[in-house]
Amino acid sequence: MGEIVREIASSSDRYFLLGAEDSDVQHVYNAAYLFGPGWDTFQVYHKTRLVMLGEYIPFGDKFPWLHQVIGIGTDMTPGPGPKIFGMKNPAASFAPLICFEDTLPEVADKAARLNPDFFVTITNDGWYTGWCAAWGVRQHLSQAVFRCVEHDRPMIRCANTGISCVIDQNGSVTDRYRDGAGREIDAGGVFAGTLFAYEPHGTLYEMWGDWISLISALVSVMLVLRFVLRTAVKLRPETTA
Repeated sequence: MGEIVREIASSSDRYFLLGAEDSDVQHVYNAAYLFGPGWDTFQVYHKTRLVMLGEYIPFGDKFPWLHQVIGIGTDMTPGPGPKIFGMKNPAASFAPLICFEDTLPEVADKAARLNPDFFVTITNDGWYTGWCAAWGVRQHLSQAVFRCVEHDRPMIRCANTGISCVIDQNGSVTDRYRDGAGREIDAGGVFAGTLFAYEPHGTLYEMWGDWISLISALVSVMLVLRFVLRTAVKLRPETTA
């Protein structure tokens, strides 16, 4: 497999993004590699948020027998944090997100503060199966849309068995992959989309974070209480002395 990847990347004058495992003597990582044109350089990002019971077992280090029961041989190690991949041609940078990291506001927020031009998500949505497959895959995409709006940055998504698409800074899906039969889920092929972007601006979410949601919820509760109290006063029977 490594030789095939090397042959593809070294024979192209373009950048090649690949998801794979990385490891050292003590750790295994879920990683994204960006190979430069001609295989001359590469950059690597280690996923920071892991899937419980998929990439690690809670307390697996203290109770090794859990690995045999659940069927996960080795716990993966989370990376140190978000990272930016830089390119020369085109002169742009992007923050890689792996798997469900595009559903996590805190991960995208840390990545956005490194000032990338856009996000790129690589994921395999194969855990959505059966009757909930289409619903789960579309929900995953809808979560990614929020990350683009929250940080005024577009996103490219490459999703095996999921929806591969381009999302603009307004949260609109501008391009998406469909095969010859019109399928966009669990369909293989080559997708060539166009990414339009303008200089990102600071957003309220970046300044206030989840406080916006909390304040909105508090205001909503106060308005409901005000309505209930006013209604109760109107309905209260009048008393005469």
